[in-house]
Amino acid sequence: MVGMRDRGPFAFAGLWEHWTAREGAEPADASAGPQSGEGVETFTILTTAANGIVAPIHHRMPVILAADTFGSWLVGAEVPLGPYPPNAMTT
Repeated sequence: MVGMRDRGPFAFAGLWEHWTAREGAEPADASAGPQSGEGVETFTILTTAANGIVAPIHHRMPVILAADTFGSWLVGAEVPLGPYPPNAMTT
């Protein structure tokens, strides 16, 4: 199991959006997607190249935000989005 060396909280860099399905964009199967005019919530977690701790498991890893960047990320400020320092993680 991979985790934070200090056992402190951490967060993944993610993007969230609320959007409305276009009129006339009905899916062939009504259960396959949003109906015209329906509100949709979407979310993604950003990934980056794996650091030395995660690389033996997979070549990509989630972008982990340092605790001191949480607020900056939430207001849209620029924050580093590369691999998390492997010396700050443990197995």
